[in-house]
Amino acid sequence: MLARLLELRSQEKALKVLILDAEVEIYKNFANQLDKEEGSFNIVNEGYKVKIVKKNKIVVDQMKAAQLSDIAFKAKYSLDKKAYKLLSDDDKSAVDDCLTTSPAKPSFTVEKLEE
Repeated sequence: MLARLLELRSQEKALKVLILDAEVEIYKNFANQLDKEEGSFNIVNEGYKVKIVKKNKIVVDQMKAAQLSDIAFKAKYSLDKKAYKLLSDDDKSAVDDCLTTSPAKPSFTVEKLEE
């Protein structure tokens, strides 16, 4: 059983690489239909429903955020998006100086549609 577990883990690693490659190809094929920076997109294609969820990864500069802790940050200095949306432009600008935003890996859901 132990040898089987190691074999399965090895196969799992190889499958993860193949799945990631497939997701990259799917994303490339539908990229022109993903018109928002963040959000959920549902696309029907060749009898499949494809749901792609795009998110941004936000990294908070802890030193800068410590100086603005009462404006839009939680105790561990993660961005409080609800509070951020309510800020004035000046406060948003100050908070933006603490943030680095980059696209996160989109998530995929694919299901076969009944014919």
